[in-house]
Amino acid sequence: MRSNSLPLKKSETISCANMFLVVVLVVLLAEYRICALREVAQGPLPHFSWDTLPLFLHSQNNTCAAWNAPALERITRFPLVTVGMTGMLLPNGTMQSMEIAGPETCRLISEASNGTTQTFSVLNSVIDWPWNYKLHAGMVANPDWRVKHENGSDFHVVGNNWAYNLSNPDCRKHWIDTCVETTRLGCTGCFIDQSNSQELFPGNFPAAQEYSRGHLAAIIELSNILAETGHYAINN
Repeated sequence: MRSNSLPLKKSETISCANMFLVVVLVVLLAEYRICALREVAQGPLPHFSWDTLPLFLHSQNNTCAAWNAPALERITRFPLVTVGMTGMLLPNGTMQSMEIAGPETCRLISEASNGTTQTFSVLNSVIDWPWNYKLHAGMVANPDWRVKHENGSDFHVVGNNWAYNLSNPDCRKHWIDTCVETTRLGCTGCFIDQSNSQELFPGNFPAAQEYSRGHLAAIIELSNILAETGHYAINN
């Protein structure tokens, strides 16, 4: 059977071969980059088995001091623990910042479990809870870190609390640093509360759209930074 197509010239054959080689190299490089990213982002995952129910412990009580030995023994039965305000209450009755108490509790759990329980410090991505003393102080000193109404007044959530304006570069940096610091001090990562709250308030006006973009950008940026050191966030 004769073909109606014309035979390729030698130069055309070489060009096709070169193009094919380039395509193969691009695909291989892309696969290598994907694998490398996966390897970097792979942190210490909690134990999982289909033989047991996947349970985790969420601790959130600012009237509770540091866990004692019997409590830790029970807590370390869980493969994953999120640490909220637990440990803020000091023996002398004063309170310390959750930015300090969180990592301290993470270290206690990690030591008691020989590293088998993964720990995550709770950080809200919307509400400026005042027990993060350092981050809250930044909100007090910098009004532009707060989400505003169209008329310029502060937007309040859950009572009289401010909302993080994560579209502001300085606010976003300090918010991200709050989580990254907890991993440096002993937590596996952060439990990012309300990370799926992309629409804090309804409307298509510029402030609402800017908030949604900034909130999502902060979540992505934090995940990328944590991945560089083998940590990760749980997005609630």
